[in-house]
Amino acid sequence: MNTQNIVSTLLIAIALPTAAQNDSIAQLMRHIDEVTVTGTRVQTDVRHVPMTVNIIGRETLESTHKPSIVSSLNENVPGLFTTSRGVLGYGVSTGGTGGISIRGIGGQPTTGVLVLIDGHPQYQGTMGHSIADAYRGNGVERIEVLRGPASVLYGSNAMGGVINIVSHRSDDNCVETDANVGGGSYGTFMANIANRTRRNKFSSMASVDYERTDGHRDNMHFWQLGGRIQIAVEPTEHWHIQTDADLTQFYSSNPGTVDNPYIDNDQKILRGSASLNIDNKHTKTAGGLSAYVSWGRHKIDDGYHEGDEPKTYYFRSTDRLMGISAHQSMTFWTGGRLTLGADVQRIGGRSWNEAKADGTETVLADEYINSTAGYAELRQDILSYITLDLGMRLDHHSTAGTATIPQAGLTWHVNGHTDFRVLTSKGFRNPTIKELYMFKSRNENLDAESLMNYEVAFSQFLVHRRLKWGMNLFLIDADNMIQTIVVDGNPRNENTGNNTHKGLEAEATFRLTPHSTVGLNYSYLYTQNAVLAAPKHKLNVFGRMRQGNFEGGTNIQYVSGLRTNISQDNSHTEDFVLWNADVQYSFLPQAAAYLKAENILAKEYETVEGFPLPKATILVGLSVKLGR
Repeated sequence: MNTQNIVSTLLIAIALPTAAQNDSIAQLMRHIDEVTVTGTRVQTDVRHVPMTVNIIGRETLESTHKPSIVSSLNENVPGLFTTSRGVLGYGVSTGGTGGISIRGIGGQPTTGVLVLIDGHPQYQGTMGHSIADAYRGNGVERIEVLRGPASVLYGSNAMGGVINIVSHRSDDNCVETDANVGGGSYGTFMANIANRTRRNKFSSMASVDYERTDGHRDNMHFWQLGGRIQIAVEPTEHWHIQTDADLTQFYSSNPGTVDNPYIDNDQKILRGSASLNIDNKHTKTAGGLSAYVSWGRHKIDDGYHEGDEPKTYYFRSTDRLMGISAHQSMTFWTGGRLTLGADVQRIGGRSWNEAKADGTETVLADEYINSTAGYAELRQDILSYITLDLGMRLDHHSTAGTATIPQAGLTWHVNGHTDFRVLTSKGFRNPTIKELYMFKSRNENLDAESLMNYEVAFSQFLVHRRLKWGMNLFLIDADNMIQTIVVDGNPRNENTGNNTHKGLEAEATFRLTPHSTVGLNYSYLYTQNAVLAAPKHKLNVFGRMRQGNFEGGTNIQYVSGLRTNISQDNSHTEDFVLWNADVQYSFLPQAAAYLKAENILAKEYETVEGFPLPKATILVGLSVKLGR
């Protein structure tokens, strides 16, 4: 792409508005003072958190009209990138996408970025990776993305960052129901409904989602049906008790690469989760106790290529992740807060090959691993304009042993408009059941991966707080990374990898009028060794506008230096520009019709080698909001 085209692209993005709900502009600016729980375990003004945190609000998520939250992250978070293969559906196993990397850590499959739902870990127990199709946007209040290691608070898998999906909680008595239905290119259809009810000390939330598509290639159909229920009670003003359960069934077909397509590579996945939280909040102390479980059942036909024989077996697996977490923060002295916490987890499952002819089972693995940890975090204000943050975690893993995880940060509040932060933190990831015990490359003697992150950040508000901008520089030194190498002619997992990541991230948002906003985010990443699905440059330019009953807008994303394979010559990279736009018209106070177009320029591009993504697509739909 030449310079003239890039400039033209940016001008179009700034000139056109992007979709938002009625209060989206106000919500965007309220994020200045919004609280976060991801970086602290307890609610804290985001300006006092030493880590780099992005908050994506409910109005922004609703305006995307996307069933999965994963695709929304690409547009709103610098330094974060996700892979995809079609209109809907990420899938798992061979050809699966939905891989998430932050600053080049994580990738495909995602094992170095931790996904949470209301603070509870959500990933596949034997393989250790997140399941992108299970993370839906219906009923979500906000998403908090912590860029950089958060292992002091969250342990393994949080070495690249954390994505916390926070459910919507109504503060006032209400009965609210949101419904959405839409359809578009390639036989795509989606529908969802969510109800939130609050009566004094009792509240509930229930949601159901359904999506399907034929896909833009042969043998690429996908459908998904999921539901969630959440019930909460507040017996006193100091206590909150909440329980929730989630169940998702999806069916996905992998067409294989364009040059070597698959036949009958089908996946049937059932995922579920449940949790119980007991939270307390007093004048000088706050904390919580939670128990959680997530589980899955996978049935995969690995398929075959044209000219080959069909597989005679299915790959089957069951997995479970169980845990108990407790933490308590105390503020018994001026300007200080001490948080103490403990985590216990049991992770694992069973995998086997099941003969198609008679159901005979060949067990591949039947293993569980345990971990226990304790941590402490001290936050202290000094001279009213400096906040010191110190943390330490001691984590014991049943196979990888004991690890000590430190963190130290300093925030300097220069004035009411400017903040300066420095941070050093360690991240780690314990080996998974797959890496320890499954397939030919297994190695029961693996150690944990680790990295050190060094970061400097600056943020500022200008023009009567209408302009917010900031940037940060980081250096990551990764060591002991698990790689598959050939030993005596056989593949074997070993702790042999190391890498250095350096980068810059920047964001800016400007409120032009009470009903229009423009902004951008940009990230640059350099890695000493080539990394899959981690672009060198990523720029997203957006705008938002509301005028009367109309809402509309656009965003344009430029991606450069994206590696979709790592070959000996490391030569192939993807460069592309994506232009998305939408418009919404509220023909009733409670109802609106919308039109959304993606990849309007019909660019040819891939985020996974051999899986070209669809060209221009459209989605039309109707949304209804009752009881607000």
